[in-house]
Amino acid sequence: MAASDGASPTRALPLARPHLPQAGPYTLHTLLGSGGFGAVYVGSVAGGPRVAVKVLTFEGHGARERFSAEARLLHQLDGRGFPSYITGDLTAARPWFAMELLEGITIDEAVRHAGPMSAPTVAAVALDLARSLHRLHGLGFVHRDVKPANAVLAGRHATLIDVGIAKGERGLDLTSTGEMIGSAAWAAPERLLGDRATAASDVYGLGLLVAYASAGQRPFPSGDDARTVAAVVDGQLDLTGVPDALRDVVVAMTALDPDERADMAQAAAALADLARGEARTDEAPRSRAKPRPVPRPEPEPAPAPVPAPTRIPVPPSPTRAVTAPTAPVPAPKPPVPAGAEEAVQRLAGNPRLAASLRAAHERGYDRAAVAIVARAQRRSHRRAVKALDPARVKATVWRGHGWYDDQHADRRRFADTDEGWAKERALVRRGWWLDKAAGFTAMLGILLVVVAGAGERGAGARAPFGWLDSLLPFVAVRDGRGLAWDLLALLVAVGVLLVLGVRWSREGRVARGVGAPQSIRIGPGLLAAAYAVVGVATVLTILGILT
Repeated sequence: MAASDGASPTRALPLARPHLPQAGPYTLHTLLGSGGFGAVYVGSVAGGPRVAVKVLTFEGHGARERFSAEARLLHQLDGRGFPSYITGDLTAARPWFAMELLEGITIDEAVRHAGPMSAPTVAAVALDLARSLHRLHGLGFVHRDVKPANAVLAGRHATLIDVGIAKGERGLDLTSTGEMIGSAAWAAPERLLGDRATAASDVYGLGLLVAYASAGQRPFPSGDDARTVAAVVDGQLDLTGVPDALRDVVVAMTALDPDERADMAQAAAALADLARGEARTDEAPRSRAKPRPVPRPEPEPAPAPVPAPTRIPVPPSPTRAVTAPTAPVPAPKPPVPAGAEEAVQRLAGNPRLAASLRAAHERGYDRAAVAIVARAQRRSHRRAVKALDPARVKATVWRGHGWYDDQHADRRRFADTDEGWAKERALVRRGWWLDKAAGFTAMLGILLVVVAGAGERGAGARAPFGWLDSLLPFVAVRDGRGLAWDLLALLVAVGVLLVLGVRWSREGRVARGVGAPQSIRIGPGLLAAAYAVVGVATVLTILGILT
């Protein structure tokens, strides 16, 4: 799958190709995503804003042509519902182009962190995406991978990414021929049956996105196995949790037969009505005049191809991607509280919170981290901190450290919830105490052996086993000295005690798991030392040196 254009910075990874530190005037920093023939990095110029820079990384047949076609498509879209094209050099030895870096989170991340959205909010966001897709269709292209992970939220607006997988209805394909785009859970049924993607396929994907964002769960099972494919092809859509206001729209957009689905204009009109309902609820009373209907947009003729840009000067700042509305939808953004950025940085920089978030991330509890931030907000006395969105603070921390969700999912032992994280912490504490108990047992064993081997001064430690010397026969060792049965019995008792300590240490290691917090473990080292001391003392006792 192609690299995500303007991908969410919460997915930032370490720079994958350090031998490519520059792309034109831009210095490359972190990798946002990579795919079949391109990789997207965070880039910047001295004194300028950060941008997303896509670099051609695969020199296969037709790769340069597809890469150039993607740049031209972004240029034609002009930032209306898609990342804005800034500059590029498509004739360089390593072609590249720069586009707007979207500062926000995807719909998928927003739902997983904060739960389902309200029906009017989903309608307003989906309306943005519908208008963006209509512009893409007007240029003769089909997106083919409309899903929550490819829609970035910034405030109350949504922007589509990943135009590198678009396919032209006139034959121009920005991906390799025959490549399956996306996962089966988000694909239109006709795509899984081998038919080509059309505008109706994007309508279907948008319908699934609306269902997921409003219900908080996938309409189909996740994965690409036969069960998922069968559910999609048979139309076994799970709309549990979808509000009644959106259910009819989703059903109309996800009909099995592409010819029976609502077209994009009809879907946009229905979504616009729901979005206006939100505006009437949130704002002051309006006139009772009937709002203007959303006209069905006429398909625009495909513009003439734009020549590949070569070494366009870098502008002072990237243009913001704004979706131009086809009809007025009064839904203003909520005001950002004063000092919000300072409050985010203050909370994200709290050492105690930072340690807790690092521990949660390194054990795979990325979604539980939102609840950790919320608890820290409740403890704060600052109003600006209490008013923050916990998911936003969590995303800021993840972006700052280059972390991404499910990076350590294999370490997680419970559900990625606050309750699961509480169970994980309880196990870690149990493992800590078991480790310390094992270490204390080892120290006690070493002390008993040392004291018992110190001649007459060790008689107190060996006293409980003195009856063995009178019961067992005298065995001469050397210089008229006999085998110290009481000392040997003490060594055996200490050995049994150490076996118990080893068991505690193993249980503690399993309970502690992998990842932070990892305090100093004293049990294994002390137990090894104790076994060495017991072994040496046993040999010396048999040789008659210790009596």
